[in-house]
Amino acid sequence: MSSESAQQPPRSSSPGPRASRTNRVVCTACRQSKVRCVGTENEDCARCMRLGLDCHRDTNFKRVSKSRKIAELEKQVQLLTSAFTGSSNQSPQSPQVSVHQQSHVPPSFASQPTPPAMLTRTPSQDVSGRTVSRTPQYQNPGLQGPSVMSIFHIDESPRPRPGAALSRSIQSAYLTGQTIDELFEIFFEHYHPALPFLNPAKSPDDYYDSGTILFWVIISIASRRYTNDMLLFPVLCEWIPKLIWESISSPPYTIPMVQAIILACTWPFPMPSMWNDTIVTLSSIAVSTAMQLGLHRPLNATDFLRKKATADENDSQTRAFTWAAANIVSQSIEATYGVLPTTPFDRTIEASCKPGNMYSLPNILRFKLAIFRYCNRISNLVCRDLTDNGDPFSPGTPQTNPTLSWVTELLEFETRMQSWKQKYRDQLSFHDEIYAAAAAVYTTSMYFFDSTSSAARKHNILKAYRTSTSYIQLLTSFDQTSNYLLHAPSYPLKIFVLACCVLLKVLRSSYAADVDFEEGKRLCNLAIIAANKSSVAPQDSAGKVAKMVSQVWHSGDLRPLGEMPVLMVKSRLGASILYDFIWTWRQEFGGQQGAYPREGDGMEPETEDILLPTDGVFDDASMVDLDFLNDPDWMESITNSIG
Repeated sequence: MSSESAQQPPRSSSPGPRASRTNRVVCTACRQSKVRCVGTENEDCARCMRLGLDCHRDTNFKRVSKSRKIAELEKQVQLLTSAFTGSSNQSPQSPQVSVHQQSHVPPSFASQPTPPAMLTRTPSQDVSGRTVSRTPQYQNPGLQGPSVMSIFHIDESPRPRPGAALSRSIQSAYLTGQTIDELFEIFFEHYHPALPFLNPAKSPDDYYDSGTILFWVIISIASRRYTNDMLLFPVLCEWIPKLIWESISSPPYTIPMVQAIILACTWPFPMPSMWNDTIVTLSSIAVSTAMQLGLHRPLNATDFLRKKATADENDSQTRAFTWAAANIVSQSIEATYGVLPTTPFDRTIEASCKPGNMYSLPNILRFKLAIFRYCNRISNLVCRDLTDNGDPFSPGTPQTNPTLSWVTELLEFETRMQSWKQKYRDQLSFHDEIYAAAAAVYTTSMYFFDSTSSAARKHNILKAYRTSTSYIQLLTSFDQTSNYLLHAPSYPLKIFVLACCVLLKVLRSSYAADVDFEEGKRLCNLAIIAANKSSVAPQDSAGKVAKMVSQVWHSGDLRPLGEMPVLMVKSRLGASILYDFIWTWRQEFGGQQGAYPREGDGMEPETEDILLPTDGVFDDASMVDLDFLNDPDWMESITNSIG
């Protein structure tokens, strides 16, 4: 045995007395968070002192589960939101309709009838037995007023937008944070008010993180008139359309992608030819993708997602606003391109157009949606009537049935539209006034489908002429005060061209004796100037139209001056007169004589391919079979078109 071992004291076989421990009470904050509490009962623990928490100890304290606490907080948020958005005399104990709650009919309204005027959601149960909200159903009109408020609203109080923290680049375009802030300010000040469905308070970095395509489309729109860098827009015109199509070809799809397509359809990139234009296709993709994402059911997002969606008011509002914007854009393209719209105008849209229910949109969107719903029903009515009467739309030939029953109904619609404008005249913005005037131009242009020589036809076409002159005067007056044409969406500008075509059609016909010819000539000159002003690139469609109008005006063909105005093109709905003007120019200046030969001039088409046979043109049910529009589950009666 070593000396060291000998020096060690002997170990005791029995353990010695252990140090005494006191029972220390953990503070309530640390116990709730299930963390170690370092401190004594006479002083605050280290964690509470570091976090600035109220440190106290309670031996009877029990932890509250997070799910229960979150549920209580959600309930408090619902009550506070209802109290804030409701009337001043409404108590928090009787909250208004929100995302999570169904409306209750007061006893005083229990005996009243239930017309299809109000919408609420019918509750059902999920697999856990919890009540959830499903498809909108018609509800009692007694809910109008303070007891039923829309769950969608816009905070009109100005809030500063956070600045861009990072620079961005795409291909050869490099943007500093300051440039990005300037372009976002331009977009939300000059462009966004025409279709306000995005959040102006959201920072550029948040837009970029949510979807790069939406960020770059906003930048490209704002750069259309950006004087600090005139070369930016041409560069973006080359790359942003490619980025859009790359996003479309790379699912899964997102809401920002749909929003980007909507903006690209509202302020399209310049195209050298209308035959290269993809706007109609893009708008159809926006609508179908929006439906795939469930935007047409903003309160039932979970039904269209892989995971359960959180009942977030901002998310529901984003979905509802984007769906409304998709409908507006689809209808505007239908009107200016002469195609049937792809939007279904479902019950959500029907309810959104009407005030006083939980689906009602703010006026800045609701008015535009109601106007385009009106145009949609006029288009469906006219197309169905012409098809049912067997009109083959054969170029240069009279209609098979000259008696058009839709003329009377169109007059009734005009009366309803005037009543609607009178009702909301103090609430319409100047954008709404322009859209309403554009709708009047579009619908009255339908009178040119009447090929009879009756006095009623002449009266209606002269009405279309007056409507067009009023629209041109309205647009030019707004442009003089606010440079509207520099930032206007595509729809008002195309209707502006359509109105100019109406003027040319009447002034170059026997009806010219019934109007102020010099005033009409002056307005045509204004239209040419306006078209040049709205042009954003050399040789774009606006600049070409200005040249075409001036050429047709100075045309040497004097034959139309002694004839009543008739259409050669009759298959493009309200845009038929625009395409009729294009073919008039092509025949005289575009080297395509004889495409639409006049009766008695002895001219024949140059080739058999130019004039297509008209038999069976409307056999495609997807184009003109509109019987499904009579389904009450899909669309309300046409007589209730104006909400």
